[in-house]
Amino acid sequence: MLPLAVALSAHAVPAPEQREPTDAEARSFDAYFAQRMESAGAAGAAKPLLQPPLLKAEREPRGKSGKGPWQLTAQVDTRPRHGAVDLCHIIRTRFRYNPAARDGQRWSEDGAPGEYVWLSGGPVACGAPKQLVELPQPLPALPAADIVHLLEQQAPLLNRARLLFAGNTSCARQRAYQFELAAISSAAPEKGASAMYALTYRSDRATTARVTVRKSGPELTAWNVSCASQ
Repeated sequence: MLPLAVALSAHAVPAPEQREPTDAEARSFDAYFAQRMESAGAAGAAKPLLQPPLLKAEREPRGKSGKGPWQLTAQVDTRPRHGAVDLCHIIRTRFRYNPAARDGQRWSEDGAPGEYVWLSGGPVACGAPKQLVELPQPLPALPAADIVHLLEQQAPLLNRARLLFAGNTSCARQRAYQFELAAISSAAPEKGASAMYALTYRSDRATTARVTVRKSGPELTAWNVSCASQ
């Protein structure tokens, strides 16, 4: 039998092939985004402080030798700032390029803008985050103090949740996977809980684990878990 680490490595999902966007692709997005900002200014919308756009070109492998078409995307983040003491956040807007669309209509917004948070470590300037965690919408707004508490406790909560993996057929094989917190949201309350949350983790094997967390007073408890392929 193969060692666990080797067996897991054998089932790793191939990473998409990536390349640098061409100058023409970069110019096309710059022109689209400049027009977008100009239209927002004409409509009276305040211009947020933005980071430089990040473009990415990648394609998924298909079979042993086949390759999918190149997919060109872009994202623009607001500059990091405090949403509350100890908590930084950004708003990220994504865009997608459609080469089959008419000229001037090939770039479009890809879904609604998303909010991402991370711990600031105190009332210090919000610098580049090591890890971003999404706050999905729509959902009841979570108190900033609860978000901070969950971010501080997410690693031990995941470790305790691994004990629940064995009792769930969709999660049993994933107990040893490496997971990274991807999102925090509210969850339907259970009897006796003052609040419930859902922590969504993404693994390096193209799977996700959703850990339901129960709050009772100041105590957080890993309550339930479910898993799925991405």
